[in-house]
Amino acid sequence: MATKMTNAERFFWTNAGFSYDPKTETRAQGRRKCARLLAEAEVWAESIGLRFLWEYDDCPDLSFMTETEQLEPHEVLVCIARYPDGTITGSLCGIVNADRDYRRVVEAELAAEARVEATASLTVGN
Repeated sequence: MATKMTNAERFFWTNAGFSYDPKTETRAQGRRKCARLLAEAEVWAESIGLRFLWEYDDCPDLSFMTETEQLEPHEVLVCIARYPDGTITGSLCGIVNADRDYRRVVEAELAAEARVEATASLTVGN
């Protein structure tokens, strides 16, 4: 029996992308798994003091937009994830017109990547 989703899991279920392996899980199972992983990454990031710095992207690539869209005003940002010692663990640039919800998703994605990297570095040599 599936357990009830936490508020964070429900948020990521609604707002984040997902993937799944159709050979081993349903679309809903994959979506739920991804939502859980992002929620766990968010908690992990907070527990270790991972910080996210949002800055303007000085050199955005808007080539995916039409010429008309490119002429419209856009807020294009970079998100940088840093450990408490200042070490950068990851970043994403070219983030266009991100609202608070999308910023949370980006931060959780960067946290998930950092968590995988940190976990992998602990198992090297063991």
